Amino acid sequence: MRSVYDTLSRCQAPARASEQKACSCTTSLEATVQTAVRMLVAGSHTAWAAASKVPAGGGLPLQPYVIEAVRPLDGDRHVGCHVVPFPYAVYQCHSTG
Repeated sequence: MRSVYDTLSRCQAPARASEQKACSCTTSLEATVQTAVRMLVAGSHTAWAAASKVPAGGGLPLQPYVIEAVRPLDGDRHVGCHVVPFPYAVYQCHSTG
């Protein structure tokens, strides 16, 4: 129950000074995409999408990882969305700029 309380608190918390947050968390991938696009498109007409996924069957193995390269993303506004703990699917998006 603690994770449900934490998720509800996180979804209702105000955005930090350096980020823009969706007014509330979303409960479907379609709503998450719509929220992310709405956050990005303000003042622009272009949005690019990228996704990452943890392998099926558990997650990444516990081992050291080495970052071999860092490349800047195009543009200065980015949105990241992620799953938050809840009894059903809940996503939260954050935006820079």
